[in-house]
Amino acid sequence: MLTLSKTFDLQKDVISHILRKDDSARQTKEPVPSAKPDARIINVEKDGGVLYSWKGFLGNTRIGKYDPNSKQNKLLYSFDKEVFVSSCSINKEETLLAVSLSQRSKREDRLESVSKCKTLLIEIHPQNNIKVLKAVDCRIRVQFLDPDSEKKSVHDSHLLLIAEDGYVEQYHILLIKQEGYRVVIQNPERLVKDRVVEEFSWVQWDVETQRLFYLTSRFELQLELPASLFTSVRFVNLGYDHHKDDVSEDEGTKLVIFTSKTGKCCSYEPLCT
Repeated sequence: MLTLSKTFDLQKDVISHILRKDDSARQTKEPVPSAKPDARIINVEKDGGVLYSWKGFLGNTRIGKYDPNSKQNKLLYSFDKEVFVSSCSINKEETLLAVSLSQRSKREDRLESVSKCKTLLIEIHPQNNIKVLKAVDCRIRVQFLDPDSEKKSVHDSHLLLIAEDGYVEQYHILLIKQEGYRVVIQNPERLVKDRVVEEFSWVQWDVETQRLFYLTSRFELQLELPASLFTSVRFVNLGYDHHKDDVSEDEGTKLVIFTSKTGKCCSYEPLCT
């Protein structure tokens, strides 16, 4: 018999922490109406760390990480205004934060003439640099790689950018230490990148094995699948975008990939709805 146990509770592990911090900050600020913070889970990294965002009582937007091992919360970055975090990921050394910000929702009637999605690479140790990686009209998912859990080097980081336009890019980010502790990007204006995938219609991220599975128009496996597999791009295990416009669509064919512990593809299961 399968027995499940809860390892994370948003209300207990995160929201209660945020309320305590906000109450402490209010002691030196003008009083403001109390309200429950709108904390939202954005991503889960390989070490089990939960990345989340919330709107602070001063109207700013913050990104934090909950460590399931130490049961501690850490503030990673704070924007000085309200923004809409669609995707985020942090590198293993917790020196770089990748964030995709969505344009304001059309339903709020405050649509600005800017790109639909802006993707940022932020140095958070120290907080002294923000680089715009993408400003495009499609949504972007971001994911740092952590292929070797034993490696403790801070010399490089590798970041996947997965676009709903159907392509995946990998950025290779070289890092250097300054003054013995400050980790910064080397040559931030000349980051090396390469295309990993072109014209995919479905992609699934395996956080445990750090593997990316995807389907393109050219299948490497002989699968008996419909010609029009999906009506739009599908992301699996790449975080949840709370700010994506809700569109009622025919889901069509769903695909589930089963893998071994090493990430080897074992089987697939097409599910028609």
